[in-house]
Parts: sequence; structure tokens; C-alpha cells
Amino acid sequence: MDNRLEALTYKTYGIGSQAILAFHGFGHPKEDWQFLANYISRDFKIIAVDVPGHGDSQFVSVDTLSRPLTKEDWKSLVLQILQNEKIDAFHIVGYSLGGRIGMVTAEMLPSQTRSIHLFSPDGLHKSNSFRFANELKLGRWIFQKLIANVRLVIPVVKFLNRIKIISDVKRKFVLYQLENNDRVAQVKIVWSKLSLLWPNLDTIFQENNFSEPFQVYFGAKDPIILPEYGKPLLKYERENLKIHTLPFGHRTAKPEALEWLIKEKKWPFSSTDY
Repeated sequence: MDNRLEALTYKTYGIGSQAILAFHGFGHPKEDWQFLANYISRDFKIIAVDVPGHGDSQFVSVDTLSRPLTKEDWKSLVLQILQNEKIDAFHIVGYSLGGRIGMVTAEMLPSQTRSIHLFSPDGLHKSNSFRFANELKLGRWIFQKLIANVRLVIPVVKFLNRIKIISDVKRKFVLYQLENNDRVAQVKIVWSKLSLLWPNLDTIFQENNFSEPFQVYFGAKDPIILPEYGKPLLKYERENLKIHTLPFGHRTAKPEALEWLIKEKKWPFSSTDY
């Protein structure tokens, strides 16, 4: 069932009384989580949200068209969903970009977050290129110029790949994003409009004791979100913080991964005992 609020769109799957907020990856729609309905018990209901810049989700107001969304902006948007669905508490599932959004959600709404499950999550490692394009005035200016002239960027990326500065995998990934106008628009949104939605891990773990799991799933063959990006979590010595490495690539949010987790007894939502 599709639901439209002022700024966000979302779809619900399942009929349970316990809610799972699910956030998709970059360039993907909320419908990516439809498969998840086959791997949860009747106790749960999935609320799959279109991240701003994806699907039919929009920015909040004229004001936010000219600046990045803040964490308070995002909190207000999520609260609208909770009010609309009459939800007091929720679990979080996030994939890639959605992992970063999920962690920000937990940071801003700690008392309502019951557990967190992140697949190949962005938000644990800031690349130098992201810092340059978002945290330095010169970098922001250069990024805006490049995004406005992507045809000039493509040969540069290919050249950097030829001289071994950029790997084949990253070349393919970057070119895939830049060779389509819609994907270019989404790159601009993620790297500028959503740049402030970056989780503060210290705050997350200070505000939430996590009596229920905080689980992170990395792909052993992932060339984009490397398993080593989970190292910042290791300083938080919590019994319920679990980091898993799955025998997959970047796409860890998929039926094969859930089947593997269920077989290994590492997926709590398939059991009514959770």
C-alpha cells in the first residue's frame, strides 16, 4: 500500500503490530524491500520509505531546496510517518545509503528505536572525496561545477582508471552514475542535499542502551563498502552489537542473504520469540 505525506512517500508490507522502518540504497526505490515481507513473521509490518531524491519523496519546503536537509528536518519527516501509522516504537533496516539514513534516524529518535540492522551501510566511513565535496568551500564549488558538466568528468575518470588511480570497479560504478541524467541528479542530492545526514556514533550509543540487537552485515566481496569500514564500531563494546561478514558483494540486502542469515540463526524477525 502506497502512502503519501507532504514530503515523503512510503509503502507498507505485512500486518504486524511491530514496525520495521526500511531505508533503501542509492538509486533504488522503496519497492526494493518488498522481498523482505517473505522473511518476517506476522508480528511485524515493514514501512519502506523513499529516501528524499528517490521515488516520489520531495524536500520539505522552499527553504530546503536551497540548503541540505538537517537532522532536525529528517526527524520531523520521520515523526510524520510515525504519527500517520500510529507507531510508538520501531526497528530499523537499512541498505547502503539507507544504512546511513537509518543510523541518523536512531540518533534522532533513540527512545523509539528498538533494534538496528544495517546491510553494507554507508555512514561509517567518510571518503576523502566526500569530505572535499561537502566540507570545504572550494570542494563544494568544484563539485557543483563538475555535476553541471558531467561530460567533462567522464574522460577524466577513464584517464584516472588507465593510470591506475581509480580501480576498474570504481570506474564502472562512477560511469554508471554519470551516464544517465536521472542518476546524475541523484548523485547531486546524495552528495549535497543529504550531506548533513551523517550519523554521530558516540551519540547513538550514549542515547540508546540497545537491549535489542544492533547488527551490521558486510559483504565479503564488496568493493564499495569494505568490511573494514566497520572498525569504528569496535570501540563500542556492547553485547548486542554484532558485526557479520556475509559471502556476498555489495548487494547484501537480497533473498539469498536473508536465507543465509536465517540458516545461521542471525535474523531475528523470522521468529515470534523476538
